[in-house]
Amino acid sequence: IRTLGDLVRQSESQILQVKNFGKKSLNEIADLLERENLNFGMKYEETPDGVRITDQGTPPNRNVATVGADDEEEV
Repeated sequence: IRTLGDLVRQSESQILQVKNFGKKSLNEIADLLERENLNFGMKYEETPDGVRITDQGTPPNRNVATVGADDEEEV
């Protein structure tokens, strides 16, 4: 994941599968997406006139229950 576009294309459960990425980090990203009126799992296409959203995705969910997704440790 290198860009905001890459990020919004991912679902919450896909993001939690990233190594060393926990629920605390997911909540921080969810806050950012909410502030910018973006969702997880969005689909869009780039056009000469800008970006056209083809799927709104799903709003961030603070209660994601994913098996094996532990909180990250402080280093």
